[in-house]
Amino acid sequence: MPFFNITTCGSDKAYVREAYKDGAAALFHLKNMGHMIPKLFEVSDITVQVQGPAKEIEPLREILPDADFYEAISGF
Repeated sequence: MPFFNITTCGSDKAYVREAYKDGAAALFHLKNMGHMIPKLFEVSDITVQVQGPAKEIEPLREILPDADFYEAISGF
């Protein structure tokens, strides 16, 4: 099941966190919301981080070329 959460820091910062079952689910979401992504970057100063196992995040690199990618190396 996807996870979505927004938190704020003061009146000028917000953090949006999303989690997906796997890379395919994240890619599906991005492709369906793709028309909105450029607009978000026009109106906000956005930094995108993608975190997960290498095989799951690799397909997202093409659709999010300016994102920071963090490969998970452990977990429980």
